[in-house]
Parts: sequence; structure tokens; C-alpha cells
Amino acid sequence: MKIKHLEYGVFSGIENMAEDWRLLEISENQGISFFRCYGWCAPAITIGHHQKIDNTINIQFCQNKKIDIIKRPTGGKAIFHNNDFTFAVILNKNIAIENLTLQNAYALVNTALFQTLKKFSCAIEIIEKSFDRNKIKDPICFNYSYNHEIIANDKKLVGIAQRRLKNAALIQGNIHLTIDFDLYAKIFYTDKEPLKSKFCALSEILDLSNFDILKFEKVFFEKFREMLDYKRNK
Repeated sequence: MKIKHLEYGVFSGIENMAEDWRLLEISENQGISFFRCYGWCAPAITIGHHQKIDNTINIQFCQNKKIDIIKRPTGGKAIFHNNDFTFAVILNKNIAIENLTLQNAYALVNTALFQTLKKFSCAIEIIEKSFDRNKIKDPICFNYSYNHEIIANDKKLVGIAQRRLKNAALIQGNIHLTIDFDLYAKIFYTDKEPLKSKFCALSEILDLSNFDILKFEKVFFEKFREMLDYKRNK
């Protein structure tokens, strides 16, 4: 079973989340798997599927700045998207990987992304720390790291969340290319220094002056396809 590789594009937050959900429904009903990477044409906040829009988010500030707040199809906590590289991998169970679960689908995607970042000479590592996400009270996704997530300089670099239907799984992930910590802090009623100590942008570990996002996306897909082939043949 092949993966349908969709062309990289830049869209609004509402369009991005609607498209990821649409692809998950297609996969669920038609047995197609997808690989999609994209950017954001305007700042937006996505919150986890089970997360509430409450007083942890400065809603009035977001309205004044025309920052949309959208629910993701996947779980996890809130992310402020601006200059980001985001991906959605949708895997149908007919992908022919034995015992495909959310956990090993997540590990499959994360390993491919780790290898991609390494190819671009990024100093990164995968954290080995596990805890119950349901007990996390912090509203910001990037303020905590979970088992098998990618970190740089002891800070979270990649955020990944998941959603599983009967026949298909959606894995969404995000890398901040650059971060406006002042804006991040205003949105979430906090100070920027604690944020800067917990997560970072790709620009902190990689010179982006000649960064080719389409090349990065292509290498990511190639590494992901290699991981799929390895798992099938294992």
C-alpha cells in the first residue's frame, strides 16, 4: 500500500485543521494513507481536541490581533503557530504493518523526522521520559516533553499529537522555525523567560538563511518511506 504524498502548501489555520480531518475521514472510509506538510499564511492557535478555550488564553488579545483559535482533530495542548513547519501523517490499518498502534505509528513518524533533522546537521536527541498526559495542567503544548519527543539544548523542539479512528490514525506534528516569545507570552498570560527555557525554534540550532523548506519536506518523506519499508520487512 503506497502513501499519497501531497504537495506542500501554506494555508490558514482553519483550512489546515479542516484538511487534516478531511484526510483522516477519507483514510477511514476509503483505505488511503497520506503524507502532508504545510505552513501557515497567518498566525493561529490550535488547541487539543479535548482542550477547552478558557481563561488560560488571552481571547480578547487574539481577537484584536486577528489570531484564530481552532480545535485540532488530535489531542494535546495549545500551540501558537506563526512561522512553523507542520505535518500530518494519516495511516490506514491496511498499511501492512503488524500491530500498528498509535504508539508505534507515533514512533515511526518521530524516528523519520529525527533522521531528517540529523541529515540537516541539527544537534538533537530523543527524550526518554514518560508520564500521563491527562494529568498535565499546563495549557501550552511546548511547555512539556513526552516520551520519544525530539529536544534540542534540553528544550522541546517538536510537538506531536495523535488521533485514532477504527481504521486510521492521524499524527500531527509541529516545529517552530522561529518564535516570537513576546507574542507567545501575551497570548498565554505568562512571562517569556520561562517559555524560552522550555522550548525552542529550529533557528536556535540551525542557520535558516539558506534553509530550503521544500528540500526538508522531501527528505522527511523519503526517511518516512524508508521507515515504513523497514517495518514491513522486519
